[in-house]
Amino acid sequence: MANDSNQTISFLEMINHYGFECNNNEPSRITSTSSSCIDNILTSKNYGDKDFYNFDPALSDHNALMISLPNKSFVDNVTVNIHRRVYNDKNMLSFLSGLTSDLQDFVRYDSV
Repeated sequence: MANDSNQTISFLEMINHYGFECNNNEPSRITSTSSSCIDNILTSKNYGDKDFYNFDPALSDHNALMISLPNKSFVDNVTVNIHRRVYNDKNMLSFLSGLTSDLQDFVRYDSV
């Protein structure tokens, strides 16, 4: 990630908690006045050696990201964790309330 802001640290802690890692630490949106690492590719921490590419194809205001992953047969001890949340009337209001709060925070800090 591009900086050590609270939002960046929180994001990295969250993906680490669920067993993932962020493979991009270079800015993917670069303007004349700023650069932001706002596009990410997440993989399992134990996925093996990866080759990551961040390049400007001159098609957008964002760079293109590409990752080359090893063949799964070469990766040792890959564990897949699937986390699911069951939504029902009882917990939907709580979920929507938390989502609304998170979105408001995200809009205030739009350059993580």
